[in-house]
Amino acid sequence: MNKAIWNYYIRRLYELQNSNWQVDAVISVDAINHGDSAVLNRGKQGFNCAWSQGAKDLIHVVKHEQEHEGDFLINEESKNILIGHSLGGHQAVMAAFFEPGLFDSVIPIEPVIYALEEHEARFSAILAKMKFLIKDTFNSKADYYKYFNTKSFYQKFNKEVLQEMADDELEIGENDTVHTKSSNIDQMLTYVSAFQSIPQSMSVLPVYQTPMLHIIGGSATWNPPDTPEYVKKLVPAQWYDQVIVDGGAHLLVGELPDKVLPVIKDYIDKRVSSQEKDRSMRLAVKYNGDRAKALDETLAPALEFLKQQKLAAKNGKSKL
Repeated sequence: MNKAIWNYYIRRLYELQNSNWQVDAVISVDAINHGDSAVLNRGKQGFNCAWSQGAKDLIHVVKHEQEHEGDFLINEESKNILIGHSLGGHQAVMAAFFEPGLFDSVIPIEPVIYALEEHEARFSAILAKMKFLIKDTFNSKADYYKYFNTKSFYQKFNKEVLQEMADDELEIGENDTVHTKSSNIDQMLTYVSAFQSIPQSMSVLPVYQTPMLHIIGGSATWNPPDTPEYVKKLVPAQWYDQVIVDGGAHLLVGELPDKVLPVIKDYIDKRVSSQEKDRSMRLAVKYNGDRAKALDETLAPALEFLKQQKLAAKNGKSKL
């Protein structure tokens, strides 16, 4: 999909902000072969789409904004939260893994981050059908909008979300030809590249170290059914939260935005509350910038251990 599906969320998040937190800067991104990025990169791409490279693109975008616009800075009063759906959820998780200090937390919605070899045959059969279902060329604008509203994967979307997505995806070419910006082959290569990309996300989950809210559709069938249990088991508990949205399918981000938004808001509230509670325990705050005192506290357990070992050695009982 393209960046415009987030417009609805952005507007609502500004409405949901409160006395505890405010939305500052927001940026929505077209992946390399989505939307306007697909137009800019047309004819430049290879034969697959390494999803993890999209995660590095996200990092690059944030750092570019920091350097050139002064947005997305990281300090006591400003935190970055990265939200992505499906492929975007995979890339959000990987971006936080590659550069954990850049993001306060990550909210992957139905992320495609887990699959086993036994799932490949089923997934391949689905992709074979999708090749013929994804249209990228139309006889007219009327035909284009009719497809999005009645025949596309997105026909069950919230009408406002769907309208903005379709408007943003529309491309008028030479001789007034009507196309989607992302071609059939671009979209299919993205799906097929899951087979090379998912093993990487599975490998990083046990060593993942950024707070994560994993949002799952209660009726979703795209990911393997044991995905919630698998991810919860692998990601260290201190970094992981999970919410299941009743009735949500894989495309719940577009179909049920008014159910997803409260979940996002509640998690932001939780992150703010947690940070306020933890702030007083941070060494820089606790010792008012006194680095020597902070170092003393950090080394205290090790010094006590050495003291006990020295005492044990004196008594002939040391195992050091």
